[in-house]
Amino acid sequence: MSNYYIITANNLPEYASIDTDSVDFRYKNACIMCQHQHIDIKNPTVINVDTESGDIYPDLIYNEGTGIPLVSDRFKNILDDFEMEYILFSKVILYHETLRREHECWLMLPPKIDCLDYEKSEISEHIGILRRAVIDERTTGRFNMFKICDKRGIVISQKLFITEELVQYLKKVQEDEDITLKNVIIKSL
Repeated sequence: MSNYYIITANNLPEYASIDTDSVDFRYKNACIMCQHQHIDIKNPTVINVDTESGDIYPDLIYNEGTGIPLVSDRFKNILDDFEMEYILFSKVILYHETLRREHECWLMLPPKIDCLDYEKSEISEHIGILRRAVIDERTTGRFNMFKICDKRGIVISQKLFITEELVQYLKKVQEDEDITLKNVIIKSL
């Protein structure tokens, strides 16, 4: 039986965060609903940094409320070396208006998959919130990172789920190369 985890960001005040009002609504919706076809991968998207946030750029900028996961070049290279499949990466320019500084990073858009064991998971039916996820490993295939959708294809959690295989790879890379991914948190389900 496989174990699954949640990867998230520690959003400390000194870390940069995005100004969600600066993000085009189509781009926001594409990220929230995992609709790759609405992302222009040929041209970088410019997103403003929240001027109230810090100016340190971590390896993962993610707030489940926005649904927009951004990763550093270093983190993207690690994922590329792992040969992540089915993940769309698109260049993003973060612009800090006060400091008049740009920072390049990547949108990381995972697929959505219907992989819940509905009998063991807990979903608040009247508001559609996933309270407890139990993943049916027979339905995850070769997806090492994903968001969960329901049978209709509607994303029911903005959490980024990852496989144990990916967790072990990240640990190995950090040990072998003596690097620490800045602010990346991995939690058990």
